[in-house]
Amino acid sequence: MLSTNTRLKLQEILTRLSKNELVSLDERILIQKYADRNSTVWHWLRKARSIQAMGHLDQQSVGGFMQQMNLPGQTTEDHFNGSQDDLGEWFQGSPQWVRRS
Repeated sequence: MLSTNTRLKLQEILTRLSKNELVSLDERILIQKYADRNSTVWHWLRKARSIQAMGHLDQQSVGGFMQQMNLPGQTTEDHFNGSQDDLGEWFQGSPQWVRRS
């Protein structure tokens, strides 16, 4: 459970990240620390990275719908290529709560 102050601080950092504004290394470490332990923060981070990479997409498009719903598959890093990727290594970058599953 996040306190209100922590939630607001994380959301402010993620908003700046999504706008390609300055985010310090300490702030990035803080976000990653919470994302590794909290699925909600992990989803916020993934959505912020999607907006950073592609901008806000038109919600009438499939990509915009996927971005709004925060569905995976929007970037190539979300895709598993069985001929090139090792399944264990592919999941290695996942948050700890996914790896435990």
